[in-house]
Amino acid sequence: MQNADGKTVKNPLKGYSTDDDFRSLSVQYPEWFRCDPGPDGTLVKAVYVTEYIYCDYESRVLLEMPDGRTVWKDELGDGEDAGAAVDERTVADRHFTHCIIDGVHILEQTEWPIPYVGIVKVLGEEIQPYDAERRVEGMVRQSRDAQQGFNAMISKMVEVVAYAPIPPIMMAAGQDEGFQAEYQAAMTRTIPVLHYNPTDLTGQPAPPPFSPPRNAPIEPVGFALSMFSQSIQDTTATHDTALGRSETNVTTAKHARLLSEETSMSTSGFLDNLARSVRYEGLLINALLWHVYGRKPGRLAQLVQGDGETKAVLIGQPFTMDPRQGRPVPAQPGPPGAPPPTAGPRPMPTGMPAPNTQPLRAGPGGPMPMPNGNGQGPPRPNVQEYRLTEHARFNVAIKVSKSYNTRREQEHNIVGQVISADPSLMQVIGDLFFKSMDGPGHQEMADRMAVMLAPPVQEYLAAKKAGQDPLPPQIQQQMAQAKQMIEGMGQQLQKMGQQLQTDDIKQQHETARKQLDAQTKLQSEQLAAAADIEKAKVNATLQITLLKMKMAQANLDREDTQAHEMGMASADAAVAAAQAEVQAQLVAERAEFDAATASQQAEQGAQLAMTQQAQAAQQAEAPPA
Repeated sequence: MQNADGKTVKNPLKGYSTDDDFRSLSVQYPEWFRCDPGPDGTLVKAVYVTEYIYCDYESRVLLEMPDGRTVWKDELGDGEDAGAAVDERTVADRHFTHCIIDGVHILEQTEWPIPYVGIVKVLGEEIQPYDAERRVEGMVRQSRDAQQGFNAMISKMVEVVAYAPIPPIMMAAGQDEGFQAEYQAAMTRTIPVLHYNPTDLTGQPAPPPFSPPRNAPIEPVGFALSMFSQSIQDTTATHDTALGRSETNVTTAKHARLLSEETSMSTSGFLDNLARSVRYEGLLINALLWHVYGRKPGRLAQLVQGDGETKAVLIGQPFTMDPRQGRPVPAQPGPPGAPPPTAGPRPMPTGMPAPNTQPLRAGPGGPMPMPNGNGQGPPRPNVQEYRLTEHARFNVAIKVSKSYNTRREQEHNIVGQVISADPSLMQVIGDLFFKSMDGPGHQEMADRMAVMLAPPVQEYLAAKKAGQDPLPPQIQQQMAQAKQMIEGMGQQLQKMGQQLQTDDIKQQHETARKQLDAQTKLQSEQLAAAADIEKAKVNATLQITLLKMKMAQANLDREDTQAHEMGMASADAAVAAAQAEVQAQLVAERAEFDAATASQQAEQGAQLAMTQQAQAAQQAEAPPA
């Protein structure tokens, strides 16, 4: 194995040559080393290894030179003075080291060439921690219980429907005598007719055989399946509409669109975290481009062009495209002393400079096209070269949107609908319609359709391709006339502005005079109003005093009235009491008289009764005549 300096070193585990030495490691570090006897009695040794990455920080001074370059102070070249720097600052430079360890020894060590750790973390959602551990969860964690219930109900339905036993046939003993084969076959397949004996073994009549009813509990299982399916959609915030399936309760396109937007908003946090991870991955790839492709010229790389197609190129070496295989091959150098052949115009990849332009200054991580194979003279025919610069710096931007194929299909459908509504537009945008197709010959059809476009459109495309003004002459003439009209109107406005300045001075004097008159009138009105206010205050004070006097007189009158009324009430009460006393005496005397009269009448009645009883007794004692 090799260390960080590229020197070959021995395996540190070779020092433990004997079994006892290795066994001592297993005793000291049982989590990393194991030493167990094998089936044949030999000692089986096992070592756990893992990757370990650590970071070191080094303080370095970064200088900004007068020409705009930024260099490290300890990497200044010959003839460069640090005192000529425009600005400087101290930077904590990070260095990552990748190791393979066994818990005791460093088995392999590699210096990571970029200041980013080579681990891309993809988080679903990071939760606020409530203890010492970090809490993260994905989209399916909340729906785990609902998914378990759904799986259980599916298993139950299969068990109830498919694995349920076939109900046996109930009959009296002897009713299947001679027909056992029919009843045996009825348990595995459909039999049109089943015969039976109408009597049992004793010869007694027996009812026909029957099978007990089989009622599988499908309804509750189906309800549970629907409930758990809805729970999965609610917990994942992903409804059937967002997946392209129609729901029974979604009856309008607006409702379906709202559900899809709700799904996008609910799961946007997961997409944002994924975009952050993809961006960090892009930073890693850009930072490693020079170390992987730039140090070894001739490496094959795949470039993705603007239309989504890929193109194979060689990095750091001139190459030409083999027309038979469609792959890049290294360019053959010309004969010594022969001038390089001229090259005609050739298309460059999307986003790359033209062949005769100077390369852009950038830093680690991006492909840069060069004018030709050797950087001097005109380029050779069909020779291309892509180089990487060591000090390139590229930023990474991530956009979460639909894929290129999805957008192309949508564009094709929209353009097709527009052309169907107005077929004459085929001569205006027909080439775009065929270009957005996905067939093998769509580009050739688009090229042929471009020839059949309307002449104004062809003139526009030709002028745009030549770098000229693509507007037709008629439109240019109209624009020139409009420009002259605008200039004439500007001059008129300037004259009107001068006249307005004179009128403004007059208007200012008139306005000042009116303001002075208005101010004088306002002060007069304020003085009159103040006098009116004082007069109103005096009147209000007099009115309040008069009102208080009237209220005092009313209180005195009320007290006199109350005293008079109280005297009259007491006199009336005395008269009433005397009358009541006289009335009570009369009532008492009348009651005594009535009582005496009633007593006399009672005595007279009692005497009369006694007289009648005596007469009756005498009559009863006398003998009959």
